[in-house]
Formats: sequence, C-alpha cells, structure tokens
Amino acid sequence: MTYKSVLCLSGELPQKDFFEKMNLPVIAADGAANQLHALGIIPHIVIGDLDSVNPSLNLNSLHIQDQNRCDFEKSMEYLDEEGLLPSVILGSSGGDLDHILNNINIFMLNSQGNLLYAPPLYGAVFSTPQTQVILPNHTKISILGLPQARVVTQGLEWDLTGQKLYFPGFNSCLNRSKSTKVSIQVLEGQVLFLAHEFFLQK
Repeated sequence: MTYKSVLCLSGELPQKDFFEKMNLPVIAADGAANQLHALGIIPHIVIGDLDSVNPSLNLNSLHIQDQNRCDFEKSMEYLDEEGLLPSVILGSSGGDLDHILNNINIFMLNSQGNLLYAPPLYGAVFSTPQTQVILPNHTKISILGLPQARVVTQGLEWDLTGQKLYFPGFNSCLNRSKSTKVSIQVLEGQVLFLAHEFFLQK
C-alpha cells in the first residue's frame, strides 16, 4: 500500500525517526501539534477548532469551529479533499476509553485503505472478498467484526471457518499466525484486523 500522508492525533506518537523514514506530509489534529513540536517535527498543517494547540507555535492551520465533529473527523475530511488518502494514522490510543472508542469508530467509518498505528498494534479494515497479509510467523493478531462479519481464514493457529463475528459478541482475539501468509476472506460485513507486527497487503 502506498500512503500519502501521516495524520497525528493527540495520543502517543513515535519518535522523530519514524516520520523521517515515512517522508510524507504530516497533518496534526489540533493538540497533536504540541507533541510534534516537542519531537522537532513541523506539521504541514494543523486542523481543528484549535483550542488545544499552543498559539505561540505559529503553525500553518485550518480553523474549523464545528463542534458536532471532532478534530479527527475534520482532519479526515481535509485529507480526502486534498487527495492525501490513504493515510497512516497515529495517536489513536491516547486519552480516556470513550475517546479511544470514538477514534476506532471514526477509523472504521473512514477506512479507505488507511493504516492505524498504535504501538505495538497495526490495524486495517478489511471488507473485500479476500485479503492476503504477509507477516512474521507466530504474530499475534485479532480479527474483530465491527459491528459484524462472517469470515474464513487460512494460516492461523485457530482458523475461522465461516463464523459470525460480532461486537459485542464473539470475536477472534489474540489469535496467532502459523504461516507467513494469512488469507482472510470476508464473506459479509467488515472486520478490524490488528497485528502486533507490521504487515503488507497483497
């Protein structure tokens, strides 16, 4: 997958070398700009109601006052309009549980090939008929039906054979790969795929 940007939310962010290796435009959702500044990273633009970013930083910004949407949603709209999707999304696991759950909700609604990185987890939404992922053997993974899906897998320690996955309800959490190639066939619905190591889609 070729990513076109890095979107930073206000949770934990990687070190500066991560951004240097990615070499992509960095967009900050409001207060994430403060953390980027501490890392020595100047974002391409700061998006949101700008109630958390330090005004003394004097960064390029887009003020969107709409209080019916959070800064993550506003940032995703900007990325879409500017042709900066798919994106690597960082910092989704910061804050209280309700904030984290809402970040996952927004990510699921705006999947479009985006990659969620919340160390040590990498995540993606799969809804196509079949996806093959390549990852190290014995990688710990989870497949969550959000809100529901029916899935067949090959290459896992505990393969799924058409089971229904639900949230809340039954999900394949903390499974493991027993092959470097794992096939995930989504027969209906969509899943949130989480891996504890980086993976490549084919």
